[in-house]
Amino acid sequence: FDQYIKKKEKINKIYFSRHKKTKLNNKIFLGQKLNPNIVEKKNNNEFIKIKFDKCYSSPSLRCRETAKIVTKNKKIITNNLLKEINYGDAEGLNLKELSQKYPEIINSWKKGLDPRFPNGESLKDVNGRLKKFIKNKIIFKNFNYLVFTHNVVLRCLIGSIYKINKKEWYKIDINYFDLLEFISKNGRLISNINRKKYLNIFKNFY
Repeated sequence: FDQYIKKKEKINKIYFSRHKKTKLNNKIFLGQKLNPNIVEKKNNNEFIKIKFDKCYSSPSLRCRETAKIVTKNKKIITNNLLKEINYGDAEGLNLKELSQKYPEIINSWKKGLDPRFPNGESLKDVNGRLKKFIKNKIIFKNFNYLVFTHNVVLRCLIGSIYKINKKEWYKIDINYFDLLEFISKNGRLISNINRKKYLNIFKNFY
């Protein structure tokens, strides 16, 4: 990352962030159907210091409310490709309830597979629309971007960039209102995230 930043050529920065914490219990599967507010609306220094030209957000209320904290009077562009994973009929359940009602999902995970949630999405589905967003909206464009989205979407982003096995992506946990920095170079994203913070759980990564 640093070698690109030191060069004099134009570098486009892309910042991704997860929304702030909501009023709902974070141990349930919170996807596209439930639409809670965020708990508090305080900004932090990381976001105050960055400069961006355009802001994209998931249409979910929790993302739009978070974006407004940072953007102030700037326009927020909502995009459906940034939505959280669609948990389908599992929306609102906790893990115990999911295992009781849909044991086939748990069994598939144990086998290292990537099942779709009942009437919902898989990681492959989410990663596909994330790649579509990146390709169509922010790659090759001469702007700095700030993007507000969700935990599973960001897991897909980090997991695919670092080529982590998909069955391990659930271990990548993005904190609320974390700021993840990337640059756009030759049609791909180059990461400047804190590796120890997000990737230290993968013992063989380094």
